[in-house]
Amino acid sequence: MMSFTVRSDSANMQKVNIFIEGDLIVRDAAEIKNALVNFLQNHNQADVYLHNISRIDIAGLQLLAALKKGAVISGKTFQLFADHSIYLQNILAISGYNNLF
Repeated sequence: MMSFTVRSDSANMQKVNIFIEGDLIVRDAAEIKNALVNFLQNHNQADVYLHNISRIDIAGLQLLAALKKGAVISGKTFQLFADHSIYLQNILAISGYNNLF
């Protein structure tokens, strides 16, 4: 199961920090997309942190890549950060998506 934690920097209301934990798989893609698009509509910068990811699939990675590209086209900043778990690092290396971070 996936969970979101959102923190805004009160000194800079244009930025939001989003923490995603748990599963990041196709089953959750619509929910993740809706939440992240909403954050990007209300903030000029979103920093997304993947932490304690237990499962991730290509759909989750493609969604993050598409959101990052869309943010750049809209003139917004969308940065992705990942913890250094062996599981996540292996998935990123195998999939070729390690350039997202």
